[in-house]
Amino acid sequence: MKRALLFLILISMSLDLSAQDGNYYDPEDRPRFYLGLGTGINTYTGIAGISGNYIIDKTLFAQAGVGISAWGIRTSFGLRYDQSYRHGFTWGINLVRSSGIEDIEVEFQTSSGSAQEVTMRFESLSTVNLKMGYNWWFGEYNTFTINLGYSFAFREQPWAIKDGSQLSPISEQVLQLISPGGLILGFGISFALK
Repeated sequence: MKRALLFLILISMSLDLSAQDGNYYDPEDRPRFYLGLGTGINTYTGIAGISGNYIIDKTLFAQAGVGISAWGIRTSFGLRYDQSYRHGFTWGINLVRSSGIEDIEVEFQTSSGSAQEVTMRFESLSTVNLKMGYNWWFGEYNTFTINLGYSFAFREQPWAIKDGSQLSPISEQVLQLISPGGLILGFGISFALK
């Protein structure tokens, strides 16, 4: 009898909590704008940046970001679609622009096999990022998100050597790895602005 009573109390409490959660995340009551912080590899906010997400309709968001990256200042805009109002999968597409760096000196291995300072230019580059991830809601309307995806670069070799040096194949592979494009692994946290 005591176990049955305890079981009924627990069910009653869980129903009460789920009812509160339903009101908590009522789409009509949610704030429409979320300010976020993001980091990761090939993300729309760069290595470290901020994002803004605005609800267009229910679980469809307009998304924008700005941050720093290994390829200069990164800016972006796109769309995000969430599976639900709370925990769940999320999908997105972003058009991303990395500003490049006009003059940079980097130590690379040259074609002669020696390591030396090379003066080069990282050229501006655009990518299209396709991503999917998972949202965890916490607090009242805040989210923590992990994203995976792929960033498609518009050019394969967005750099130029300014001092006439010839890079070794390994150095060119390193540049290819750090230039925008490729695997996306991102982490973000967003806070509702009421």
